Amino acid sequence: MDTLITLYLNQFVGSTVADTLILFGARWLIFFAVAAAVPVIIWRYYVREQRYGLLVRSLVFTGTATFIAWGVSEASHLILFRTRPFVALDAITPLFTVGGVEAFPSGHATASFALATAVWYVSPRTSIALFAAALLIGIARVAAGVHWPTDIYGGAVVGIGVVVLLRAVIRRFFVI
Repeated sequence: MDTLITLYLNQFVGSTVADTLILFGARWLIFFAVAAAVPVIIWRYYVREQRYGLLVRSLVFTGTATFIAWGVSEASHLILFRTRPFVALDAITPLFTVGGVEAFPSGHATASFALATAVWYVSPRTSIALFAAALLIGIARVAAGVHWPTDIYGGAVVGIGVVVLLRAVIRRFFVI
């Protein structure tokens, strides 16, 4: 199933418009998601509620949780070796190339789903848009030929799981 979905999405590579959209989603959308999350947290806790302490804690938690999730993803590449689609299949036309055996889990998917999950604790409505962006990032990376769909799924599980676990640990051992 991984191969069929990857081949289907990769067939759109080659059109100028599709390449531009895929490249934007695969490489740059994550930065726009971060740029959207920070003002929402600032608005929620500083402008609207005048709670500077919660603002700082929310920003630190969101940034730290996202970074830790991404770190778990990167560390897993040391023990989980999975070849990327453009290396494994001759039929794949990569839109860009990256390392060859660091496919699972996707670091971009891990970070974007972690960010969306962390923001969910601050602003559930905003997190819906961030979860949609995370899904688009994943689809774009599959279409670009640099990830399999299960790499994206694995990244989502790691990203969401690390943030939920970190939140539970913080609530258990620290007063927030």
